Amino acid sequence: MKASTYVLCFTSPLNVGLNVVLVHKTTLGFLGSPIAISITYWLSFFILAIFTALSPSHRSNKTWAGIQLRKIFDVTAAMEILKLAIPGIIMVATEWCESYSPF
Repeated sequence: MKASTYVLCFTSPLNVGLNVVLVHKTTLGFLGSPIAISITYWLSFFILAIFTALSPSHRSNKTWAGIQLRKIFDVTAAMEILKLAIPGIIMVATEWCESYSPF
């Protein structure tokens, strides 16, 4: 939780600055806001990935083995992820359907 908090403390003010610059100082107008958010999300991802890869605590307790390209196409690993993902997808879909229900 510390890593994500540190990254958010860095990228949140950056997001505000990017929004101000892209919305008010360029010709993008309101289209600058989603661009600023996209930049912030990608920057957060890359900083967290680097933080995790270089973290001594993750190396010592082996919580992240790094990016393993052979595991990306592994069917058994994909099935394990789907076992976790499908109930979440169903839950979000039912909440979405419920909120747009005419009743």
